[in-house]
Amino acid sequence: MKQSLILSEKLHPKVDSLDLERFSWKILNDKNRSESISQVLVDISEKEYRRFLTLKVENPDVRLTPTPLMDLFWHAHILDTISYAEDCEKILGGFMHHVPNFGPYQKEEVFFNEEKSWNDTLSLYKQRFGEEPILGGIHDEGNCSTDQCHGCRADCYDL
Repeated sequence: MKQSLILSEKLHPKVDSLDLERFSWKILNDKNRSESISQVLVDISEKEYRRFLTLKVENPDVRLTPTPLMDLFWHAHILDTISYAEDCEKILGGFMHHVPNFGPYQKEEVFFNEEKSWNDTLSLYKQRFGEEPILGGIHDEGNCSTDQCHGCRADCYDL
């Protein structure tokens, strides 16, 4: 049993091979970045983003919603459009669009059940990695997670 848990913590090899170092630098050197974004937070964000990508590779037909930390790194990656498109092709076989929720302005053709995609993310993450995703936002480096949430911040999802 212990052996399978160790294996489940590993990233998908295609995701593990991605060179994402420049995005950490970009996040930390953004002139508009919040003072609460530290190297530690960026490292956690990259780890969570790589896990999100692993879930996408292994569950291509499931719509997933990233946590705030996953999304922080995804935004930096997607801004390098050429590299992002190449990386998506390499690991997913095609482009992965970022579809924000526009509420009543959401286009019908991209409408999705946000609650279901959020719950699928949490469930698949726990199955795959044996723990809850880190939900600590950009205001807090704490290891806030779905099973330890105490509703202290407004930027957390209502679980």
